[in-house]
Amino acid sequence: MATDFFRKKIGKIIAGFTAVFFTVFCFVYALFLNQAKVVEMRVGFFYLVREETNVEVGVEFVKLEGGAGYLVRQDGKDYVVLSVYLKEKTALAVQAGMPQGKAVQLLYAGVDTLWFKGAKQKKNAAVYVGALKTFREYMGVVDATIALLEDGATQESIKRLLLPLGRQFACLSREYAEIYPDFSSVCLRYAKRVEACCASVLFVGDLRYVLCEMTEDYLALAGKFSI
Repeated sequence: MATDFFRKKIGKIIAGFTAVFFTVFCFVYALFLNQAKVVEMRVGFFYLVREETNVEVGVEFVKLEGGAGYLVRQDGKDYVVLSVYLKEKTALAVQAGMPQGKAVQLLYAGVDTLWFKGAKQKKNAAVYVGALKTFREYMGVVDATIALLEDGATQESIKRLLLPLGRQFACLSREYAEIYPDFSSVCLRYAKRVEACCASVLFVGDLRYVLCEMTEDYLALAGKFSI
């Protein structure tokens, strides 16, 4: 009996310390966040997807149809992306125009707010925000080339848009190498990616895949400034 009483007493003491620690932690973290620099972004992406029983097969079918064939996971489910859109209005219009019998849906992923915590992040906040805005603008260029290619633009005209974009990515990679290494690495990868795409025949599905990759990288970069 004495042992049981002792164990219960120790349990209550531990539970009490845990509750106090948790309360103090929440209080300190709230103060920390209160001192953070907050920037509204409100950037979102709209994925036109199909839920496939066999994901691998679904990817290949979507690619054959000219889709991205990119995989996204949301709420524990895998989806195959046909295309990603930077504006909800465009995504809804495309979804409404899909042939009957094709079960597609829209998935949303985005960033509303960036939280810059700590002296270094707050000092460089404008740099980070500017870099992300530039990256979003470059995504718009890729999105525009997809639309042009769908409308029958020539390979040469599309490459005249993409090749300078690749060079700009390379410049950004050098520019941000010291102050924003994560962004620099992403830009270097796309400089090489664009160059590789332009070295062969461009297909709409390939550019859609690249745009999907860019949305994922944007979200990953922005996600490092989340609470």
